[in-house]
Amino acid sequence: MKARGTGLANTVKPENWALFDERLERSNEILINASTLEEECPEWYLTALLAARGRGGDREAFEKLYEQGVALEPTYYYLHQAKAGHILPQWYGEPGEWERFAEDAANRIGGEQGDIILFSIYSDMMSFGTLEFMNTHQQIAPRLLAGFRAIDKLYGASPQRLNEACLISFFTGDNKTPAELMKRIGTDYDLTVWRDDSTFNIFRQEALMRTGELPRYRQSTGAQKQ
Repeated sequence: MKARGTGLANTVKPENWALFDERLERSNEILINASTLEEECPEWYLTALLAARGRGGDREAFEKLYEQGVALEPTYYYLHQAKAGHILPQWYGEPGEWERFAEDAANRIGGEQGDIILFSIYSDMMSFGTLEFMNTHQQIAPRLLAGFRAIDKLYGASPQRLNEACLISFFTGDNKTPAELMKRIGTDYDLTVWRDDSTFNIFRQEALMRTGELPRYRQSTGAQKQ
């Protein structure tokens, strides 16, 4: 998908389409050869789903691949990410469709693993613009944070996941968690999440002000009388 990019079809340059088609043809050949192997692997289904996205909008074929993949490994969250990406408006979906799918997929698995799947899908979508994205998806933030807690407990959180969860926590109405996660981040902050140093520092200060560890400065409401 790197050759094509993530924009709408009419924004892709002709030379990028040519490279995209060349790579897609080669990937299809490899997938066909690999499909004859005895051992089944969810990674094969993931690659096949991504290739199917490039071939066109045959929704029935895509859904069949997706269901086969999750039947083999229901908690392999990359498969759920691939379907969510497939039904983005710039590919083959409608506005709001991927969000509905994400909750359905999470509820279908249920429990901590379901919350992890929801978090992983939203984490993937956050790459399109974290701050703007969370402003429009605040209602799901508490469950996303639950997904992070499950990842942290079961597997340990990577720096990227920790930074994502910290940003998400600002939209939950919880005043303690942002400061907790900021302290865990320390100086290991991820600019793919925070965009730049200045933005990270603003959020860090806000987290500490929410817990009273930093004073919240108030602007003067008027000139003092002489």
